[in-house]
Amino acid sequence: MLNREGFDLWADGYDRAVGLSDEAQTYPFAGYREVLGRIFRRVMEKPGAAVLDLGFGTGVLAARLYREGFRVFGQDFSPRMIELAREKMPGAVLLQGDFARGPVPALRERSYDFILSTYALHHLDHPAKLALIRTLLGLLSPGGLLLIGDVGFPARADLEACRREAGEDWDGEEVYFVETEMRAAFPGLRWEQVSPCAGLMTLPADAAAPRGTLRLYLPRPEEGWFRRKMLTDPATMAYNAPWFPPDGCIPDPDAGWDALQRGWIGRGPERFYAYLQRTADGAFVGDVNHHLDPERGRHDMGIVIHAPERGKGYGLEGLRLLAERAFRVDGVPCLHNDFEPARSAALSIHRALGFRETGTENGFLQLELTREAYLGQGRG
Repeated sequence: MLNREGFDLWADGYDRAVGLSDEAQTYPFAGYREVLGRIFRRVMEKPGAAVLDLGFGTGVLAARLYREGFRVFGQDFSPRMIELAREKMPGAVLLQGDFARGPVPALRERSYDFILSTYALHHLDHPAKLALIRTLLGLLSPGGLLLIGDVGFPARADLEACRREAGEDWDGEEVYFVETEMRAAFPGLRWEQVSPCAGLMTLPADAAAPRGTLRLYLPRPEEGWFRRKMLTDPATMAYNAPWFPPDGCIPDPDAGWDALQRGWIGRGPERFYAYLQRTADGAFVGDVNHHLDPERGRHDMGIVIHAPERGKGYGLEGLRLLAERAFRVDGVPCLHNDFEPARSAALSIHRALGFRETGTENGFLQLELTREAYLGQGRG
């Protein structure tokens, strides 16, 4: 990954290096000009708008907008890039700063009709991307848009295919966008796949997942009926089929059901268990838990959404509610989960909240989220 000095050294040849890759339609810049062209045409729909360009580089896009009469603001961490850009737009407000820490204070004092970032945010890891995007959405004027063009793929399988094709040219230190994983955090996202390795994301101010639709409900022992309902529903328990064939349901629940219930309900905080309750009508839509594994010295967690309630954004909100409880109330230092890599929906919501992958074990993907990392995403 290039640091500030590296970008200064590359600045003079940056536009040519990008152009060669784009013309050859090769990773990583295939589709670069089309991405910038689409953003330009979108901004042109609102003449004279205030535009913030984050990580503007030599100012290729920002300078074009500047010449069209837009009020341009920008931030980049390379003084040399800023110097080159300032020659093209002397009246723009161009400031130096590391966008990994968000916009510098002077740029946070106003709102913008458009916030742009092109081929810059892949230098941030996934949790840092999410935190920055949430911050930027808060700086948009009513009706404003955040436009991000970068190396991106519809699904992780497409990213892996590009990695194999690129071979030694693949930059393993950069973290690229994946539509399914971004949409889990921002349901209002509009994604355009511009080339096999270029994506354009459009996010309105309300693109983030809605909050406040669910709450945690600690059930009494006599309310265990809902847990039983989920554990005996083949559609809900299909993911569990490798352990309890053929359909994942717990076999013969009547035998020892009371003991199974007592093992979870009312055992917090060492074994925290709660239903996810919809605030609008009080209906239960799933459950969450965290518990200490004394042999491994870690806090494992779980989340299940009742099959009829899936596809409504409850997975991410339920995961967030569990993290809030674990980190702020129960003092858990780190949450851990593992599941098969093929469960792409589960992976998407975990990554959207900030979980990081730590490897695989016996064919299971290992993920963890520390209290420090979670609270550091602007939630402290």
